[in-house]
Amino acid sequence: MDYYISKNGKSSGDGSKESPFKTIGQAAKIAKAGDTVIIGGGIYREWVNPANGGDSNDKRITYIAAPGEKPVISGGEEVFGWEMVKEGVWKTTVSNQIFGDYNPFADLLFGEWYAVVDFDKHMGELYLNGHAMYETPTLEALMSTNDTGEKAYKWFAVVSEKTTEIWGRFNEINPNEHCTEVNARKYCFFPEKEGLNYITLSGLIFENAAPQWAPPTAFQEGAVGTHWSKGWVIENCVIRNAKCSGLSLGKHLDQGDNTKEISVEKGGTQ
Repeated sequence: MDYYISKNGKSSGDGSKESPFKTIGQAAKIAKAGDTVIIGGGIYREWVNPANGGDSNDKRITYIAAPGEKPVISGGEEVFGWEMVKEGVWKTTVSNQIFGDYNPFADLLFGEWYAVVDFDKHMGELYLNGHAMYETPTLEALMSTNDTGEKAYKWFAVVSEKTTEIWGRFNEINPNEHCTEVNARKYCFFPEKEGLNYITLSGLIFENAAPQWAPPTAFQEGAVGTHWSKGWVIENCVIRNAKCSGLSLGKHLDQGDNTKEISVEKGGTQ
């Protein structure tokens, strides 16, 4: 069976060509072995968490771009309402509701095999026209930077109970006249369940997600990932702006998850 997705679709759609779904997730909940999900152009700001996998190489579930289209599955959300603090520096405040149950700006990049350089980095990211900017350790560092080129574009954030305040050094650019986004979800396409085999992703663009560091001794998550499944085909896709791993084919969560980093004990898997 074919299911169709369109930015002009409706949540009440039935997934047919005449009445397409509005989100990929609607199809991902019901697609079964042998089905194809055909995705129209546009940006889909969602975590696609498929409920099922295929049965064999000949009975897959396929997620494919519609002919001539380049759909984007984004872990990011646009931010607006920038106010100038000083020349070149702007500030906005966003509601933590856009992050759901995970705010990357409140989470540190962490894990075994990761060495902190200069200062502790956060999982959050600020993007200007699709390009990631550079975090600073303090607001003072952002205000006083002498960097040039792309490193001159920096951000700093403070998270409170209900809001996240973000400062951006945009230099000569007025951010209200450009596209500014933050990463707001861990994943673009990643099954919550293990063992969903024989899935094909074809012709899709994945961007702006916030999966945590994925060493060989921990849960290996990615913006796109198989979650310990087999028989996947990922073809003609673009994966960009993931912090940290763009693509994970790896290890499931078990008792060896960052054991040494957390408890200073070294398990048998390490």
